[in-house]
Amino acid sequence: MYGIGTAGQITFTTGYSGFKAKGSTDDFKVTMRVIPLLAGYRHHFNGFFAEPQIGYGIYGMKIKGDDDFEGSDSEGAFTWAATVGYIFNKQVEVSARYQSGSKDGGNIPLFGLRVGYNFSLGGNK
Repeated sequence: MYGIGTAGQITFTTGYSGFKAKGSTDDFKVTMRVIPLLAGYRHHFNGFFAEPQIGYGIYGMKIKGDDDFEGSDSEGAFTWAATVGYIFNKQVEVSARYQSGSKDGGNIPLFGLRVGYNFSLGGNK
């Protein structure tokens, strides 16, 4: 986050989320991964904040089945997110986030809850 003005910050978010699933007959396994690359703006309102973001996401999937069947694919897609939260004592952050990736009429939505501890790496606090 890079502070601008007295109540706003420009943000950049990236990370890695992975999900695993098994088929109903346990004859195949699916692994999915998401890597977002999102720029945004966080605005503070007396402890509360809102943060819309927009960018690109890398979405990958791997399928493993019986009889040595294996396949994988990875594609990029337009991605956006919206986060709302509250910061306690200027350090403990509790937030909820909705993120969505869209390509060729398809949509991959994600919802997350976060509890984090914010700290400074130097400079003005």
